Amino acid sequence: MDPAPYQARVDRLQANLVTTLYCINVPKPQLSEARPIPPACRRNAIA
Repeated sequence: MDPAPYQARVDRLQANLVTTLYCINVPKPQLSEARPIPPACRRNAIA
């Protein structure tokens, strides 16, 4: 089975996973020192 057709999808899923893990683990600012949410995390932010 040729993996080539699936490689782009695998790469995209890996990138999404890395971004999600970063957004989960990025230090959360205290209310007194609010900082903007990094752009990569905004898409997945829970309002």
